[in-house]
Amino acid sequence: MLSAGRSVVTAWAFALTCAAGCASVSREVPRPAAVIQQHFFGKGEGVLGRVAVMPLQAKLPVALRGNESQLGSAEAALQLTSYFSEALSARGVAIVSAHDLQIAADKRGIGLLQTDVRAVAKLAASEFGATGLVHGELLRYRDRVGESLGSSRPASVAFTVTLYEAPTGFALWTGRFDETQRALSENVFNARRYPGGGLRWLTSTELARWGMAEAVTALVNRP
Repeated sequence: MLSAGRSVVTAWAFALTCAAGCASVSREVPRPAAVIQQHFFGKGEGVLGRVAVMPLQAKLPVALRGNESQLGSAEAALQLTSYFSEALSARGVAIVSAHDLQIAADKRGIGLLQTDVRAVAKLAASEFGATGLVHGELLRYRDRVGESLGSSRPASVAFTVTLYEAPTGFALWTGRFDETQRALSENVFNARRYPGGGLRWLTSTELARWGMAEAVTALVNRP
């Protein structure tokens, strides 16, 4: 009986050791990095009732302008602005387009790319009944070199987007996307996040569109 008792104790000790080891292993399994890095400044009840979209500003370093993309920096910024508007609309958010906002700003003598965001937030609320305003900056836009199945230089895109309350212009949320595509062999957990599951090399357009969709998802689902 004593021998049997010792066997049971030994079996339980072995099981607990395995469980502890398995738990330790599971904690060491890397998780995919967050696609959007977020910062929260306020809740802003009802801010997504109608959102005015400001054109993104191109803030690319001088050395990168026109050298790493077929698009000029201003063209790339406008392209990302359209992606952002499309993603907002797809999530059911009523928007005031950057085009309409630009026309209203021109009539008031307000330059959307130079002026204080609070002035634009006030304009968007008075002219369009906007409850929120989004503004962003394009920080990097680099094309892929190569094809989808083999690339010597991957696409790389970085931008920030900030949500403001209208008409006050108070910042409520900001998100940053900063992504250079990695090969599936480098980090399987991160690579699988990409469109196509990381099995092909994305163009800068595909990477930017994905990033904007992820930014809008984070914005809409913010606490």
